[in-house]
Amino acid sequence: RARADAEAAELSVRAASAKERADRLEAQLAEAQNWRTQNRALHAELERAKGRADGLARAQAQLRQHAEALQAALATREAGGERQADDLRAAENQLLDALASRGQLQEQLESALGNAGRLAGMTRRQPPVSSAKWNPVASWLLSKREELERLRGELADARSQLAESAEAQARLDTVSKALDEKDAQLADAQARLLSNENSGADALAGLQRVLESTERQNRGLRAELETARRDRLDALGRLAQLRGALKSAIDRHRLFSTEEGAGAASADDGGIDWAALERLVGRHRPMCWQSRPPQPLASVNACLDELQSQISGLSANMTEHALAVRSRGQLWREAEEQAERLKEACGKADDALQSGGDDAAESQQTTADKENQ
Repeated sequence: RARADAEAAELSVRAASAKERADRLEAQLAEAQNWRTQNRALHAELERAKGRADGLARAQAQLRQHAEALQAALATREAGGERQADDLRAAENQLLDALASRGQLQEQLESALGNAGRLAGMTRRQPPVSSAKWNPVASWLLSKREELERLRGELADARSQLAESAEAQARLDTVSKALDEKDAQLADAQARLLSNENSGADALAGLQRVLESTERQNRGLRAELETARRDRLDALGRLAQLRGALKSAIDRHRLFSTEEGAGAASADDGGIDWAALERLVGRHRPMCWQSRPPQPLASVNACLDELQSQISGLSANMTEHALAVRSRGQLWREAEEQAERLKEACGKADDALQSGGDDAAESQQTTADKENQ
């Protein structure tokens, strides 16, 4: 994110530099407009000089002086470039007015050139010295016209490059906003994940405490079951001994009854129902509490099943959040790739603007060299 902000700042600086170069080109076009105004003044002078063959020498001298004054004014403007930057807004308004009246100025320039041609034709009938004096004026007007057209082309190129830079900046702003939104979404997802992790840790701690309590209860139940098992075995042993003793007594009673006879046996019963005792001892069906199968720890198993289901649900939630975080990371990588592609496009636009600025500087140097010549 910080790298994307730094790249955006660098692109903004480059766009500002391109804007400054375009402003300089517009200033040069404003100077060309001044030249056009001066050309209109020359046209007026040529119109006044029409039909006055004897004033050609004075007009030539005035034009030469005026050209020198224009060169001095141009040098003054070049020296005061910083002041022209302050008047940039006024120059832009003048540029718009000048572009609006381009057709009219073109017609005036064509008329001036036609008048210059007619004056040149008139000078052909004059002495050779007068014709030689007038020809540099026409060539000077043609050179200024070519320079004006060249400056127009440079201004159009600069405006096109500036528009491309503005479009690239707009795309960069869009990507930056998308990155901010992705950052907010990722931060929100991380916060939710952290909250879920904390709640999951609390739930796991609670489950751990429940498990420990359940284990303690299980240990107590195991001890109680072991005690009950030992008591049961002791009871079964005593029952077996009692049944053996009863069976021996029944056998002795049966033996005595057989030897002494039925009458004596009935007298010695002493109120004991030996038939019922024999039926009880001969019963092979186990007692109800012996036949009951041992019950498992149903409550403990149910608690363990519930804990297992809660742990499974928590694991599923953690897996879901991990997948969500992985998806956010994929979106972040895609946004970074898009930012890299936009950076390359802006770099190409900046190179184009820089090359346009170098061409403008070279053309300005060429113009200055021509004027010096």
